[in-house]
Amino acid sequence: MEARIHDILKASQHLIRLKGETIPNLDMEGIYRMRDFVVEKAEDAGLQVIEMKESTKNPFPYIIITFPEMVEEGKLRTKVALVGHLDVVGANYESMFEPKIEGDFLKGRGSTDMKTVDATYLEWMIARQKKGGKKPPFVLMLSCTEEPGRNDYKNNTFTAVEFLKREYGAEFELAIVGERTGEMDDKDDADAVPFDIRDSNFGLRRIAISDDYKPQFSLRYSETLKAI
Repeated sequence: MEARIHDILKASQHLIRLKGETIPNLDMEGIYRMRDFVVEKAEDAGLQVIEMKESTKNPFPYIIITFPEMVEEGKLRTKVALVGHLDVVGANYESMFEPKIEGDFLKGRGSTDMKTVDATYLEWMIARQKKGGKKPPFVLMLSCTEEPGRNDYKNNTFTAVEFLKREYGAEFELAIVGERTGEMDDKDDADAVPFDIRDSNFGLRRIAISDDYKPQFSLRYSETLKAI
């Protein structure tokens, strides 16, 4: 367990340092660095990577990762999608991109929304791949265009699902979107810019936790492992 926490923390901290802002400014260099980091880790572990390639019209990468045995004769046999995004809202201070651990909290831009969750997904899949034996029917789907909340960036999760259905005959039964926005209670020490979850642009992605919702922006990383 301690080794798994270490791996998740290490990957999370690295993703935070790579930035990858999409609003209000666009950091394509950071986005490509994150893509390269995730793809390299996945391929080094023996996982299969499927990418929706970027183009002039669709400059953003979209990363799809699964277990090799889930692809048979060009068909994707996964039923469950782990959905995440790598991009972040811009920071007020450059220091927000330098992760720090305070007690059992990991703090940094994107720690909650949602690089620690992305890292947990990825490290879980790597651990399952190394373990051997029959693999669960899971696919990891990582967007780089979530924060703007715009569907005109075509390499997004909606178009990725259509791509997998069209090109790989995928049939999904469940999507797990593990974004942790809304879990912390220290708004004055926020590591992210708050936005209203009732905004219609985010209506398909966010669920209000309670009527007294308060934006929360750090992650108690010891809680991350409960999902796995």
